[in-house]
Amino acid sequence: MLFSVLAVTGSVLHAQTTQAQQQTDVTNLETDFKQYNLISLTNASLTSYGDTEGGIAVNGALTLDAGQIASQNSGIAGNPTLYATGALTLGGEVQIQAGGFATVPGAGSQSNSWNSSTKTLTVGGGSINSQGSSTTQSASNPISNPAPSGWNWTTLASNSAPTGLGTISTSLKNATATGTISVSGGNLVLTAPGGQTSGVVVFDLNAANISGNNYNGQNVSNIQLDVPTGLTYVIDVLNAGGHSLFTTGTNFNPGTNPGQLLWNFEGSGTVTLDAGGTFSGAILDTSGAVSTTQLVQGEVAADGFTDCGYELHDQNFTPAVVATPEPSTYALWAVGLCACGIAMRRFRRFSVA
Repeated sequence: MLFSVLAVTGSVLHAQTTQAQQQTDVTNLETDFKQYNLISLTNASLTSYGDTEGGIAVNGALTLDAGQIASQNSGIAGNPTLYATGALTLGGEVQIQAGGFATVPGAGSQSNSWNSSTKTLTVGGGSINSQGSSTTQSASNPISNPAPSGWNWTTLASNSAPTGLGTISTSLKNATATGTISVSGGNLVLTAPGGQTSGVVVFDLNAANISGNNYNGQNVSNIQLDVPTGLTYVIDVLNAGGHSLFTTGTNFNPGTNPGQLLWNFEGSGTVTLDAGGTFSGAILDTSGAVSTTQLVQGEVAADGFTDCGYELHDQNFTPAVVATPEPSTYALWAVGLCACGIAMRRFRRFSVA
């Protein structure tokens, strides 16, 4: 009796703790993103990209061709929509859209000129033009503009701070997979555990088992991941470094609730997104860089980023909110704990006798 009660009660409490930590992880990640379309912990390059719908933050050198920054989500809670700490390589005019401004302290060490009347900072063979924005900071030299409020790159990239991207990524990688991945009719299918309607569902996708358009030897022609309203899907992509996630010929389509989908890459080296269509969902990769030759609809946080010929579309990571347990749930927990206490008292009495 004692051991059966302890086993049942202990499993319930352990499951709640595990889910609570996963929920904390995804909630902290949502805060860390600060609604930026891209956070690169080292250098980044976007060439022939057209625009980014959200802002970008780079802790290193940044290469940008002509294009628009934050074409839709321009005002990121008063923070710069273009933030780069290192040197700039500009291949044309970079336009800062309405509600945004640039902060590029690294350009101060380069040959540059600021024209306050046209709100244009010229660096090398390109420029940053903020005429399309009416914010106060857009009229100031981007070299001296403020960094995002409360931003600390060391803490953000940390593998030990509770809110560090490295900590969050490792914690989610260590979570036990509860969902299943299969291929049916050429579709990659993610299935949540039966009966789960809220919280985080973790999936393990082994990149070593991906070859071209095949996963585990089965052809994948379509990926459309539909996330149920009350759930957050975390796909831990194992052995991702140095691999391509499928290739052209596999069509990615945005599914339902893409803001509740997170791809968590594991392994050092560059992960290449090389399929057709739109890669949908947020991306977290603190141990390697991400390179994409397809449109990405979602926020990206990576240890380096390269985009050639495609855009970043703003889709904020918004994990599903876990509902507070009903009073009846608390009552069940109380019954389990009470039963455990009674069994313990009986056990002690029998031992004394």
